[in-house]
Amino acid sequence: MWGPFLQIVSLPLQHQLWEQVVKGNSSISEFYFFVNKENITQQQFLNEIGAAKTGEHLILEIKKENFHEMGEIRSKPYEERDYPTFEKLHFEMFPNTYYDAKTIINRLSEHCILKVLKSEMNDVVGYAYYEIDSEIGEASLEYLAISPKAQNQGLGTLLLKEVLTEMFSHSHITEIRLSVNNQNNRANHVYFKAGFEQKHILYSYQFHRRVDEDF
Repeated sequence: MWGPFLQIVSLPLQHQLWEQVVKGNSSISEFYFFVNKENITQQQFLNEIGAAKTGEHLILEIKKENFHEMGEIRSKPYEERDYPTFEKLHFEMFPNTYYDAKTIINRLSEHCILKVLKSEMNDVVGYAYYEIDSEIGEASLEYLAISPKAQNQGLGTLLLKEVLTEMFSHSHITEIRLSVNNQNNRANHVYFKAGFEQKHILYSYQFHRRVDEDF
């Protein structure tokens, strides 16, 4: 959920807007918020309604004009025979995520791409899944992971740079933004090493209510 936002600072008005949202969506029990670290008023509002702070996230950005493309691509497009080791690695790295391995495979198309890195035994040791929206000129990197047994070899940075090279090969993609967990220092180091810059810090909140709760 984005908001409630006002042109003036007024917590009472925010509460009024919030009550309208909740009453108008009586079947919804979970609400999620992302709030800029600098937005003190919004944080106060969320504390007052009893929302729980669940994390801290970085908004990272990289521009095409500042990115040095890779001349050689080591990663390969996903093949059907990759599924067993891909599924195992995806579940290991993202056990409670919005797209499971089967969903990712079902989404694959010209604009939904899965790239993999393989070991000498042809096992998937790293992968990146990203989507391109040509109509609005946006690209989103949904997943990037390297197997724990293959980490500390520079593969994460390599794979990320290769994916960015392919994303920026689309003429309408001029910048890419990501939201990452601020506590994941290992992963964030890879993004900064590839050329991403920090733009914002966001706090995530979650509000839970019973569907029969009256406001």
